Amino acid sequence: MQLCASRWAAGAAPRQQCRSPAVAAAARPRPQHGAAAAAAGGSGSAGSPGGDSAGDSSSSSSTSSSSGSDGGLRGRWRRMHADSAALRAQLSSYGLAGVVAYGLLNTLYYCAAFAAAFTFADVPHGLGAQAAAREAAKVLGLVWAGSQVTKLLRAGGALALAPAVDRGLGVAVERLRLRSKGQAFALVVGGCLALAAAVFGGVVAAHA
Repeated sequence: MQLCASRWAAGAAPRQQCRSPAVAAAARPRPQHGAAAAAAGGSGSAGSPGGDSAGDSSSSSSTSSSSGSDGGLRGRWRRMHADSAALRAQLSSYGLAGVVAYGLLNTLYYCAAFAAAFTFADVPHGLGAQAAAREAAKVLGLVWAGSQVTKLLRAGGALALAPAVDRGLGVAVERLRLRSKGQAFALVVGGCLALAAAVFGGVVAAHA
């Protein structure tokens, strides 16, 4: 050891070569055994579950995006129904005038749509009463489906028309010497039913 130190001092040997065997053994890296090696292996294999979870998250996100695209129409349909319900709630604040306004627009829609659908459906004449009634039922189903799409427009129109209808009911009570607006309401309902029956019956009879 003294010889090595003297040689290192003289510059003949590097300092690393002058270490004692004990110091050199302590400086060597120790191999991993047992739990340390298992921990190292576990840290190396931990990336695999992470990749699986990332794949699961990407697949779930794609599934949610596809379900979101499928539910877009349903969401708009629900919002439309919610808006229509809100408009009808506002109509109810007008009382009989709101009901009359909505009923008038419904009567006009069903009469016009039924006559137009029967015309454009190219239903032949001379079908007989039963066959014409069956065709009328089919056309009425189409008209009802269309009424679900235009419900929001009719509710908005009725809300705008309700103040004028309320004034009209008051004028009818004065001029016809009715007891209340309830009687005027009954007259309007009867007129709407009579108009619808005349239009439906006339169209069916024309093709019977």
